[in-house]
Amino acid sequence: MIRPRRELRAENKRNARFSGSDVLHCVDPTTNYTTILLKQSPHEPIVRKVHDHVAAIFGKQLPYWISSHTNSQDKLFIPSYITPERVSVEVKSEKDAIKFDDWIQMIPQPNHITVIASAAITVWDNPKFHRAQTLNMMNPNFTTQEILPRFKGKYLVLNRAKCSDLHVMEFLDDWQTNKGYQNIKLVDIFLQVTTAFEQARIRELFEIEELADGKESLAFRYPTEECSQINAFQKEYSHREYIVRESDGVVASIFLNAKRFEFVVHDFNQEEMRGEMEDVAIEN
Repeated sequence: MIRPRRELRAENKRNARFSGSDVLHCVDPTTNYTTILLKQSPHEPIVRKVHDHVAAIFGKQLPYWISSHTNSQDKLFIPSYITPERVSVEVKSEKDAIKFDDWIQMIPQPNHITVIASAAITVWDNPKFHRAQTLNMMNPNFTTQEILPRFKGKYLVLNRAKCSDLHVMEFLDDWQTNKGYQNIKLVDIFLQVTTAFEQARIRELFEIEELADGKESLAFRYPTEECSQINAFQKEYSHREYIVRESDGVVASIFLNAKRFEFVVHDFNQEEMRGEMEDVAIEN
């Protein structure tokens, strides 16, 4: 991990010289991750040297993760010579948005993409977003209809999104009747401050069932390896309401309030769920 110099924990910090440059590196004792803190700009020469050094030892096909976040506009740093499996960026200007768009079109398809954009940025239409296994998007200028109907991955998190009741109803109907979204595992939508869901309108169109009192909630833990370093969503979900897919009885648990819609597809059908809950009740 390479980043500009910032405060880290005092333990295991060491000053060093690398290819003629002063750096500070810190080893996390719990993960053995090494963080290299750069003492000066530009960062590009040092990052390139570290990359070439690591590639010479372990080969060029390493599963890279690029995380680029800055407090300044027009400072997005994304090395062109690294092809990552995971991308996590913060975009604060149109210039950085164009730079990121050009870069992501050039590289192979990343498996996991996180984009945090300011209010001034317009989300571009890039098919690589739709093909990522994990897409975590925080941007107040897009609607769910720009991404959700075209998303082919498994985990979709949209924060500060523009989403109407109709968008949610169309999604639930398509999943429940097998018209679409059969690959999806998680949808988590958190609305903008100025908008809200009309829960009654959504609920009256679907047969949403609720677990009986005393039954354990339907839990799901978002795979840790899928998570970005900074994210706008929880890693664990616990729901008491669910719907059932018509074709095979597969259960999807949901949570719905005025500001949030959570949807998790589980690896069991309704009959299996009831059988397991009955077995637990007998054991207790």
